[in-house]
Amino acid sequence: MKAPMDASEQVRIWLENEPTLLIDLDGTLVDSSISVTQAWQAWGQRCGVQPDDIFAISEGRQGNAVIAELRPDLDAMAEDQWLIQHQLQNIAEVVEIPGARQFLDGLPPQRWAIVTSCPRDLVIDLDGTLVDSSISVTQAWQAWGQRCGVQPDDIFAISEGRQGNAVIAELRPDLDAMAEDQWLIQHQLQNIAEVVEIPGARQFLDGLPPQRWAIVTSCPRDLAIARLEAAQLPIPEQLITAEDVTRSKPDPAGFLLGLQRTSSRPTQALVFEDSAAGLAAASAAGIRAVAIHHAARTAPPADQISLSSWLPLLQ
Repeated sequence: MKAPMDASEQVRIWLENEPTLLIDLDGTLVDSSISVTQAWQAWGQRCGVQPDDIFAISEGRQGNAVIAELRPDLDAMAEDQWLIQHQLQNIAEVVEIPGARQFLDGLPPQRWAIVTSCPRDLVIDLDGTLVDSSISVTQAWQAWGQRCGVQPDDIFAISEGRQGNAVIAELRPDLDAMAEDQWLIQHQLQNIAEVVEIPGARQFLDGLPPQRWAIVTSCPRDLAIARLEAAQLPIPEQLITAEDVTRSKPDPAGFLLGLQRTSSRPTQALVFEDSAAGLAAASAAGIRAVAIHHAARTAPPADQISLSSWLPLLQ
């Protein structure tokens, strides 16, 4: 009679004969129960939902799906963002499930994958999220407004996160919007030295697998690359710019193209954005989004987080 095989021997034989191991994250590899429970309890108190009703349906599901079921009158994507930020503030509470590291270290890297409701791919805005180009952009729009008889307040009320030609067409429909946009681009290129990194952006990007993130920006490719180089940030494999889509944010076309190029689905991705137009575009695309504080020179307000707040998730 043969002695029973231990667990490691069973896994070895399974790997020799079967395809990739698919492993859950929360509760299987990491214990995030304290962080998750506290976030849901805080959300329930905030939105008038009893904890028992939440925990009866929430385990293993995406936050926006749970929220849509419990409070269909709310914006599920926006509420899910609130939950994500709450959990990030308590990220230190997350610990390894005993034995998880030893288990994973014994597996061939190509033979296992994590399946989780957490995001797999990141779709990231450029201006205000990775780089602070506010000085360059503000000076260009002010110069254009003076040149074309448009008040700065009217420009900045509608310009954030949108393509220049779309803003110009709305404010001065009598002008050649594409030609005027080229004037704006050249003005910003002349002041490219004013562009700086958002604190933590370089460290954040360096920790991401190159194939798992894309930049989606409303500016043209030449200007996007110039800004990345000025801020000393890497050029991504997938860079979606104004030349790639015909419709500006808040239309979701740019984000949807970003998903296509990373072979991802809306439920597998997470958007990082700083503008109202960009956050609306992410919502229209069905992608969860995180609002990032968009100035490199000031502290974030209470309802937004900095990019560096996400660094613990990459370590």
